[in-house]
Amino acid sequence: MGILYNTLVQLRRFWEDEFAYHLTTTCRSGFRPFSNPANAEFVVGYLLEARRRDDILLLAYCVMPNHMHICCIPRKSDLTKFMMNLKRNISFHLKLGPIWERRFHDRRITSLDDLNNTIEYIHGNPVESGMTTEPENYRFSSVNSWETLDYRLVMEFGPDM
Repeated sequence: MGILYNTLVQLRRFWEDEFAYHLTTTCRSGFRPFSNPANAEFVVGYLLEARRRDDILLLAYCVMPNHMHICCIPRKSDLTKFMMNLKRNISFHLKLGPIWERRFHDRRITSLDDLNNTIEYIHGNPVESGMTTEPENYRFSSVNSWETLDYRLVMEFGPDM
């Protein structure tokens, strides 16, 4: 069973078009590279640029000291490749070395209520972690600009716009 299980675990993930996903990726235990504001700012810029470069609809994000949350809809991009490139490029440009856990977590969002709850969860993460008392006070999330991201476009025209 061990060989079969390992093979199944390592199989490439596949996603269906036109669904949003909540992605979470974490740094290796104890490492908090994004507690440095310059590093967190770089990640935010990278995510905003990914909208064009990786052809994703970016709905929400939050960069925490040791992990990040992303809510997006892949258009042509494979999410495995997107996350691999994201983690590799952040580590490379910030000269951080191997900081990431190997895997990332993904959850498909299947309803508008689920999407809104997920975005609320992402934006509330700094409050839950005790970093701030109001989501709007946290600099490294889309809470103050998420309506200007692709969420508004998706709500108005749908993901296949």
